[in-house]
Amino acid sequence: MTNETPLVTIITVTFNAELFLETTVQSIIEQNYPNIEYIIIDGGSTDTTIDIIKKYKKHINYWISEPDQGIYDAMNKGIHTTSGKWVNFMNAGDTFTSPNSISNIFDKLQHNTDIVCGDVFLVDQQKKTKYYQKSSGFNDISNSMIPCNHQGMFVKASIMKAELFNTHYLLAADYDFIIKIFTKNKNFQFINEATSNFLLGGETQKNNLLLRIESLHIQAKYELNTLKLSDNYHFQSLLKIYAKKNNNNTISKSLEQSFSKSFSTLYNHINQLKSSDDKLIIYGAGSVLETFYESLKHKIIDIIDCAKSGKKIGLHTISSPSKLNHYPSETKILITVLGRENEIEDYLLKEFNISNKSVIRLKLY
Repeated sequence: MTNETPLVTIITVTFNAELFLETTVQSIIEQNYPNIEYIIIDGGSTDTTIDIIKKYKKHINYWISEPDQGIYDAMNKGIHTTSGKWVNFMNAGDTFTSPNSISNIFDKLQHNTDIVCGDVFLVDQQKKTKYYQKSSGFNDISNSMIPCNHQGMFVKASIMKAELFNTHYLLAADYDFIIKIFTKNKNFQFINEATSNFLLGGETQKNNLLLRIESLHIQAKYELNTLKLSDNYHFQSLLKIYAKKNNNNTISKSLEQSFSKSFSTLYNHINQLKSSDDKLIIYGAGSVLETFYESLKHKIIDIIDCAKSGKKIGLHTISSPSKLNHYPSETKILITVLGRENEIEDYLLKEFNISNKSVIRLKLY
């Protein structure tokens, strides 16, 4: 420890990360920067992750293992425990590019900087490839994913503690954080070199649809949608997913307009349901529910799907339709099978003691 360099806190968030954690820990131990605090926030791993943490405990200033409400909730826990002046998140599987990475950042640090961002390498282990990704900055903020990746970003701890990550977002809270502090006129400095390796294959890659939906919502919240949707990066990504699911190889203007309207209305309705007082029974355990499950899971008392009875989505075990006989007739039932709403509503009204006022359809127009 030294008084000549600011204390930098590195936070690693883990959950069942036995395949990746040790590489990350070693990368941090190897840093030649002399003033590092290292924190690990584990979500209650059941594999050998905790054994790895204990193996390196002399290099770890603080660690905890307990259930959390998702990656951004865990990251916020880490922020609350930090003693450093600067904070960086290097999650399991991510690494610094060299032992000099942190030193190089702070050798170049300007006196008025609030957030310093380096470039990253995107690492695809399956394809055995590595791509250089330059921080995009804010010149084209309404048409890019994120100005800089959090693996290459060092933020003043005072800012992180004041703002935290918005856990309303499941995959894009780091994007929301960066845009929020940008709109508050914090000073960003971009370093023209790769400081970290970002391991692909996490939740953002697994649920690209939800990531794009959240990103567009964030842009709208901060009034960043200055481009036409036809030119918007996130919208175009969503549109391609939509077209693929509808077996369309070409994207027509009418398809784009239809999707735009459907997307906006659907997302707003999900937000309304999320903030309502009603508890919900979900009818249909398909892709729509999978996309919005994390947003609605605190509202769900049961999921009904005759074809998937006994399987699980998140913490919920899917029930057969006969389970509906056990609920009061006024219990709200949300139909998430798009295109079969009339058929399913008729079935619910005829076969079970359900009021038509209790049936909710997702709003698409």
